[in-house]
Amino acid sequence: MLAMHKIPERADPLLFMKERLLELNFPYTAVIVPTNRNLRKLASCAKWELDIQTVAEFTRRTNLYTNIILPKELRKYYLYKAAKNLTETEQSKMLHSGESDALKSYLNFVQSSSDLLPFYRELNVEGIDAETLKNESAYSEYKDQITSLANLWRIYCNSLRKEGFVDEWEYFSSPSLDEKYLLRYKNYFFLIGGYLNKYEITQLRAISEKYRVELYFNYTGEEHYQKDKLENIFNAKITGNENTPPVRRRIVNTGTFSDNHDEPVTEISPCANVLAQFDLITKRICELHFKNGVQLNKIAVVLPTQELAPLFLESDPYCLYNVSAGRPFTSYNFYETLSTLREVTAGTRSGKIPLELLEQLLASPCFYSYGTEAFYSMIGGIRKKGAIYIDTASVFNFRWKGAELLYTMLKPFNVPYMSYSDCIKTVSEILKALEPPAEYNKPPLKRNPLTESSVEKETEGLHHAADELEKLLLLYSRIKEEFPPPELLSGLLNGLAELTVPVRNGEVSVLGLLESRNMQYDYIFIPGMNSGSFPARHGKDLFLNSELRRQLQLPTAAAREALQKSYCNQIMARAKYTLITYSAGEENQPSAFIQELLSSCAASAESSELPVGNKLPSAGDAGDAGVYEPADYIIFPSKPFKTGIYENGGIIKDSNVIKLIKSFEFSATSLSCYRDCPLQFFYRYVKKLRAKEESVNKTDMRVLGSVMHSVMETLFKERVSAADSAYLDRMNAVFDEKISGYDYFTSNPIGVFHVKGVKSSFPGLVRHEKARLESGAVIQAYEWEINCKMYGFRFKGKIDRWDSASNGYDIVDYKYKNIEEQKPQKEECDDTEGAEKYFDKTDLQLPLYALIMGEHNKSYPENMLWFDLKGGQGFIHGFYKESIGGFRNYLEKVMTDIAEPDVPFRNARESVTCEYCEYNSFCHGSLL
Repeated sequence: MLAMHKIPERADPLLFMKERLLELNFPYTAVIVPTNRNLRKLASCAKWELDIQTVAEFTRRTNLYTNIILPKELRKYYLYKAAKNLTETEQSKMLHSGESDALKSYLNFVQSSSDLLPFYRELNVEGIDAETLKNESAYSEYKDQITSLANLWRIYCNSLRKEGFVDEWEYFSSPSLDEKYLLRYKNYFFLIGGYLNKYEITQLRAISEKYRVELYFNYTGEEHYQKDKLENIFNAKITGNENTPPVRRRIVNTGTFSDNHDEPVTEISPCANVLAQFDLITKRICELHFKNGVQLNKIAVVLPTQELAPLFLESDPYCLYNVSAGRPFTSYNFYETLSTLREVTAGTRSGKIPLELLEQLLASPCFYSYGTEAFYSMIGGIRKKGAIYIDTASVFNFRWKGAELLYTMLKPFNVPYMSYSDCIKTVSEILKALEPPAEYNKPPLKRNPLTESSVEKETEGLHHAADELEKLLLLYSRIKEEFPPPELLSGLLNGLAELTVPVRNGEVSVLGLLESRNMQYDYIFIPGMNSGSFPARHGKDLFLNSELRRQLQLPTAAAREALQKSYCNQIMARAKYTLITYSAGEENQPSAFIQELLSSCAASAESSELPVGNKLPSAGDAGDAGVYEPADYIIFPSKPFKTGIYENGGIIKDSNVIKLIKSFEFSATSLSCYRDCPLQFFYRYVKKLRAKEESVNKTDMRVLGSVMHSVMETLFKERVSAADSAYLDRMNAVFDEKISGYDYFTSNPIGVFHVKGVKSSFPGLVRHEKARLESGAVIQAYEWEINCKMYGFRFKGKIDRWDSASNGYDIVDYKYKNIEEQKPQKEECDDTEGAEKYFDKTDLQLPLYALIMGEHNKSYPENMLWFDLKGGQGFIHGFYKESIGGFRNYLEKVMTDIAEPDVPFRNARESVTCEYCEYNSFCHGSLL
């Protein structure tokens, strides 16, 4: 028998289930819940005859598998082998546009096929076979692609059977239940928060024919879109489904927080940026706990997108948050080292390693204790000869303290091909070499992000990575096929990038929207409620459009969005207080869900009793309805607490930050970043927050500058001189070749216009180059890397070009921007009191390069020149030798400030470039 019930909207779903189970007191009962969080909360009422399982566990136990289930980690490998058996036409149609070369290598396929597996899973759980798929798509633009994808799945499944495997998703289309397992129970209770797919419906019908089955639906607001369908299929009504009056909520746009309300409160607060949202949420939680005595385990932060999780993980002033997502492997030093190693391995196979990549590898923390001065000195000698590569043999033969570690990293990959097992074993050995000293391996008694050292974090991450590699070694041991080492390393790193290390800090739960199903908290905080983040987009629509989905009776994008809103409503409906925050500004529109919430509440309430705003606050609103932006304050000045983040208008430096700064290699770019905005320096170089990706449809003039650098370097390597008659023609040809990789500059009319403007300056550039050569200058090197140590810090740079001249040598920096305003007046930058003001606004590349070159060569360059690639002015003095003393004094002062604990990282509030800063969504001082 089967019965269906709706959990009352105002009831705690798990408490309701618990009371129902105790009331019925059925022996031999299995309770199936969606998530592990649900399981843990229900476990308190478990008895010997009651077994609580998650849906995933129940699926694995009840399906009767007749073959060995293929481990999920091997899916892409076997899918790749199957794809190689498609015809060339089918291969070209297999993936979405732009991925036609996916089968050129295993690495390409792994990177290009991420959307394939969810597509196949959905088809199987909905019982849609290849023939049905092809028939439904016969008159759509998807016909050829879907035919190819259907054939790929058929070939894939057949190839698995030949090797004794089966993909568990095959069973979803025609499930076979394990009766021996099902006989263990007489009753099955299911807690359901979402929609049921065809596989689940078939499974429930089969179980209900022999056992008692009760379904408990937890949804809020409008009726579930599957309601009528399920009642028809199971021939039963959903009881308890009467239209209960909605909970009356008090909606406020913003204002002074108070916990003294008779009815639930939802506060909607626009914030200046993401970091301001974090600050406001932290402030509210501290007020609830320290002032109002609310238990922290009654509070939760629900994330519409996991992109916000690192903020609550790494920036936790009171050790409040328990982030269920954990710390990603990509945030560890060892992952960055392996990522650099992957790039270097390509050079070891060719016998030539780029010096730049080798230096990146040597900059890894694992080499700090060995001292890299000798190796850097050897590299410097190679650079002086104009080389940009080093022979692999020279690397292996050079004797220094870290030679054994470097040999351990590089030597095993100096082969054309290797197996997965050998690659995993090698990486495991490398991880052992990267492990900190044994005395640091003891975990702290109580984890606290303010006291936990970077060594402790790194050690824990290494141990988790080692465990994961041990599992992978068992899985891949049966694969004997060999691949180029860089491809294997890429596949391995892609897999590790998806994993996280569990981190348990405070008691405030920070969980994703799916995790929040069926949970109840008294106080809810939902940040990041911007359009595009919520409702979230899904890759499932990549291969099937909405019309095809309706024909196949699959959930459409609109249905999935409705489900996400339902999850959000579920947890809000049972909370006393909800705070919804979003980033304000023209480019950060609030989610439509917020306006729907306001509109529905206003329509259902009497306006005289319920003050609901009919519009959202914006950046231009004044007073209490304005955008939240933290002031310079300490939250509880009367208590012995510090936020650890904001104090005296900036971010304070602890000992770990100072230690990290002193291990940096400072470049002109990082120095300019600190000079222009110390807070931006903190985000980029200390926190290493990833910047927002620029839109590919947006004009990025940096591309043109990068292409021009590449053109000039190519001409130099080809030994083509500006004095040659073919120089101009070759410059045009190389430029066309380099720019062809950027669609915007080859197809967009505006981009094409910019390209024409660049090429029109070529004749003038050639004239200036020719005149310089005729004056006696000789080009010695392009992209020449340099480094040195000064004031206790290491500095580095990459000089675009250096020339020898009759009276010494010159350095040249190519500039593709308007440099007329930057042309210095000699008297401005002399060694006088005015030098500091000058260096506070000018480009720091040439001064820093001159200083480093002086340390190397014991003599400074005679001329420091800009070569104007955009304006066609040729060679322009960008810095003067007489001003080097002034710059030395300026640089010493800057480095003293950087390492001074009492000088916080403050934002540049007066900066006119804040609007264009890639970190403006994190910055308290944003002018947006």
